Amino acid sequence: MGGLHRTLLILYLICLLPFFSGESFAKEEKNVNFGTRLATIVDDDDGDFKQYEIFGALQLPWMSHFSNGWQLEPMLDLSMGILDGEGETGGKFAAGVDLFWYSPDRVLSLMAGIGAGVMTEDVYGDVDFGGPVFFRFLAGLNYWLNPSFSLGYRYIHESNGSIYDKNPSLNMHQFEIRLHF
Repeated sequence: MGGLHRTLLILYLICLLPFFSGESFAKEEKNVNFGTRLATIVDDDDGDFKQYEIFGALQLPWMSHFSNGWQLEPMLDLSMGILDGEGETGGKFAAGVDLFWYSPDRVLSLMAGIGAGVMTEDVYGDVDFGGPVFFRFLAGLNYWLNPSFSLGYRYIHESNGSIYDKNPSLNMHQFEIRLHF
């Protein structure tokens, strides 16, 4: 298990290298977020799964500012984590685009996202996810305690979209801590 954690950490750091380029920090409109997430299964009938993630997110350039003060901002989200359940543990890597809809005072943000990823293990006990590729759909909200720190909740649906002969899904409640730079 120690080797898997070390490998995941190294891959995560490699994924974050683009966020630390001089170009990313030279442009004022770019914002970078880092954080951690914990997810638990919605329905106990789907198994006993927990998911732990660390993530980095980079603001994309297509922002919209509305006259009523609301703002729509897309972010590229890269995450890696561990899925633990049914006596098995494996790694997960995902990339996606999240849309944040900020309130005029930027205290609350609603969000929705879509993405795809891969798992290092696709069989967990009696649950066979069919293959390593999965798609992720999510919706949630963040409460910004200050401009640099938020707590968030997401509802996540992950499945393989029937690209394999088996298509069980993970429906999870995910909680996050986000640091904004």
